[in-house]
Formats: sequence, C-alpha cells, structure tokens
Amino acid sequence: MTRGTALKYPVWLVSGTLSMSGLAASLNQTLVIPLLPIFPIELGVSADAATWLVTITLLIGAISVPTLSRLADLYGKRPILLVCLAIMAAGALISALANGYAALFIGRALAGFGMALIPIGMSILRDTLPPERVGSAVALMSATLGFGGALGLPLSGLIYDAVGWRWVFGFMFLVPLLLIAAVLIVVRGPNIKAGGRFDFIGATALSVVIAGVLLVVSRGSIWEWTSFTTIGLSIFSIVVLAAWIPFQLRTRDPILHLRTMATRTVAFTNIAAVFVGFALFVSMLLAMQQLQAPLGTGYGLGLSVTEAGLWMVPSGLAMVVLSPLNGYLLNRVGGKAVLIAGTVIIALGYVARNIFYHTPLEVSFAAALVSIGTAFAYAAMPTLIMSAVPLEQTASANGLNTVLRQVGTSVSSAAVAAVVSITYVLVDGGSYPTWNGIVILNIVAAVAALVGGAAALAIPRSQIVPVH
Repeated sequence: MTRGTALKYPVWLVSGTLSMSGLAASLNQTLVIPLLPIFPIELGVSADAATWLVTITLLIGAISVPTLSRLADLYGKRPILLVCLAIMAAGALISALANGYAALFIGRALAGFGMALIPIGMSILRDTLPPERVGSAVALMSATLGFGGALGLPLSGLIYDAVGWRWVFGFMFLVPLLLIAAVLIVVRGPNIKAGGRFDFIGATALSVVIAGVLLVVSRGSIWEWTSFTTIGLSIFSIVVLAAWIPFQLRTRDPILHLRTMATRTVAFTNIAAVFVGFALFVSMLLAMQQLQAPLGTGYGLGLSVTEAGLWMVPSGLAMVVLSPLNGYLLNRVGGKAVLIAGTVIIALGYVARNIFYHTPLEVSFAAALVSIGTAFAYAAMPTLIMSAVPLEQTASANGLNTVLRQVGTSVSSAAVAAVVSITYVLVDGGSYPTWNGIVILNIVAAVAALVGGAAALAIPRSQIVPVH
C-alpha cells in the first residue's frame, strides 16, 4: 500500500482534522493564562501556586511527549493520538468540576498529555498523505499552533466574562471529544509500526532530565539561581543525562535513536528549534505587556486582557492564511531555505517591534511579522526532521523537536522575568518593564532568531535515510 492510496476522505479533510488537534493542543496551554489572576481569589491560594497551573501542564507535556511519541512509533500513531485526546478530555472535565486547588492541579497535569498531539499528528500526515501534499499539510498544522496561542487569550476572557471560569475548561472538554469522533471517522491509512520493545529505563531517565531542566529554567528565579535547590537539581540532571547517553547508545530499542538524532539535518534543526521557540515566546509576552501596561509607563496602551488578546489574533491568523504559501515553498525550495527565511523574518519583526509601538495596530503589525517568520520556521522544522529519519521514527524524532521548542519558550519566559526584575518601573501600584528593558529583549530575541538561522545554514541540502 502506497502513501495516499488508503485515504477514504479528501486530503484537505484529513489534514484539517489533524490540524485541529494541533489547535486544541495550543488552546489547551493558553486558555488558562488569563484566569491566573482570579484563581487566588476563587481557590484561596497564593499567586505562585496559581502559576503552577500553567507550569504543571508545560512540565507534564514536555515529559510525556518523548514517551508518547515513541509509543506511537511502536504501537501505532492513530491509537496513541486517540489516547492523548481522551486523557486531555479527562483533564479538562476534572478541571471544570474541581472543588479545590488539588483537583484543578491534577486536571491541568493531565492536560499536558495534549502536547503529544503535535508530533504524532504530523507523523500521521507523513504516513498517510501523498508525498507532494505533506508539506502544505504540515504547514497548516504548524500554523494552527500559533493561531491557537493567539486565539486562546481573548477566547478565555470572553468565556469567563459570559459564564465563568469552569466553562473555559468545559469548552476544552468538548473539543477533544469532537476530535476523537473526527479522527475515528476520517483518519485512516497505513499503520506503520517500529519493531522492538519500549525502553522504560531510557524513558524514565529522559523524563527526569527534561523535568529537571524545565524546573530550573522556569523556577530558578523564584528559588534563586544560587540556591541549593537550583544548583542541586541542575547537577542531578546533568549526571542523569551523562549516564543516559551511553545507555541509549547501547540499547537495542532506545527511547531516542541518538545516532539518527546526531545526523546534521536532525541535529541542526533541533538547535534551531530552541532559538526559534525562544524568539516566538518573547514576542507573545512583550506584545501583551505593551498592550496592557498603563499609559504611565510611556509605552503601554492600557487595554484589558480580552482587548489585548483580540489585537493578537491577527498574528495567529496570518500564520494560517500563509500556510498554503509555506507548503508551496517547502515543495519548491525545501525546508532549509524556508527555515532560514523564517528566522530572518523573525529578526526583522523584532526590529519593527522597536520602531512600531505607539498604537495597538502598530504592536499587532510587528507581532504579526514575528508570527509570520515563526510560521515559516515551524513548518520547515518537522518537514526537515521527517525527511531525515525512517518512517518508523518520525513520531519520536518530531517529539524531541517539540520538546526543544518548549525548552526555548521556557528560557524566554525566564529571560523576560529576569530583565523585568532588573529594569522595571512602578505605575499605579504595579511593576512593569521599562522601555529600555523591552528594547534589550527585542534585540536578544532577534539575535536568537539569527542564531537559529545560522544553525539552519549547516543543514545539508539533502540527506537520504533508509527506511528499515
């Protein structure tokens, strides 16, 4: 059976269904952010405890992606995709019905399993679609990630204002249920599986390393960078990683095929992923700061969370609108050229951010430039990864790329927090970054994007890997 011959439904319907799973994964992370200020009041917890409702989702997501992606390679991508959707629905239901912080925390932890929808969905696209349609489908799915991030902020505010915070999670309960039905009906195709057994020891050790890195990056400023907890966890993660690498190289069926990951295409694409992830999230954080900060800061526009979120929607929408162009370029010039172009556009977007900031339209325009560049890069990276690994390793290879993007976003969040703690201004009882601090962060993010582009330059034009 050749790819594309088993499709019962049109390509656009299959790719659209899987792209909606990417949208759901993105919404799953961003819908809760506008609710953070109200949780201390509703649940009687501290503001720091409330932020853990975001942190735990990102943490569990990053930990579970390599494991679930490898399980998808071993036992079938469609079944594991359905399992992820079911766990995500269960987490949303628990959150909606939560009678206290503990239950909501558990629900948000289960929601993290939705992050695996991204690499698994993209791998299904490669397995099922005709080769000439994969690029455009991956571009669309990549675009929905950005669109979901932009849409989640105002959508959450609108639902909360209308019917309360529980219905935000009620909405996220319905979305995966509908997707389960759609996947069962629409998504068919060759059930490509890798041989071998699941590497429990390797998966556990990798999870420990990922958890350690993300906890240090995301909580280091709170624990203090020189504290025993931060330094001890850093050293422990390094020791586990040092033991894990030779173990993986000796293991017959590793959680990650490190020799494949070390090929130039995969390695330099993953390096670019960290820097592009950093650059994207800086833009999202700073744009929302600029739109919501009071006028007294000298740059703030004084909008509400919902109003600011609505001004960010065009950024995500631009990614979706341009996805056909991304797909065309991927087929015409290849992933390397598209990735380099994306990083250059991101850098130009940050230059624009330092020039255009006087009105909501200007802030939205500059943020859209960064998002457009990110759309190019996010479409190119999984395409490059999938072109360089065997079919039976696509989910796990894409999973690592997804995790590394998440590492980049976590580092960017820590960088923004660090700069704000050093350069801030007090206005109306609140602490906000100074304009000089924002300019510095824009420059750092532009440089990060260009470093990602430099990594892309090292990717070979073509690399053929045999499918075993």
